[in-house]
Amino acid sequence: GDQDWFHTWLRAGQFYQISLEGAATEKGTLPDPLLLGVYDRNGVLLPKTTNDDEGVGRNASVLFAPEEEGDYYIGVGAFGNSAGTYELSVEPDYLLS
Repeated sequence: GDQDWFHTWLRAGQFYQISLEGAATEKGTLPDPLLLGVYDRNGVLLPKTTNDDEGVGRNASVLFAPEEEGDYYIGVGAFGNSAGTYELSVEPDYLLS
């Protein structure tokens, strides 16, 4: 049930690859990272930003392009009751932008 939230600033119309990696890619010890979603500055979950296993192994990954420039929050956790370390990355995808 533990959740971590991270703040980021994103540019409108830019595609971003958001990846949450753990044990499957040796970026941490978390066996099944869960991307809880991307939230706007008011804490509203944005559609199609939650992900469980679209990354390598059981890692989570989502492609996101904000409609508005500004502050966003990324919620992360784990599937089930697992615990461990992880790495979160937010990378611009210039090929799609």
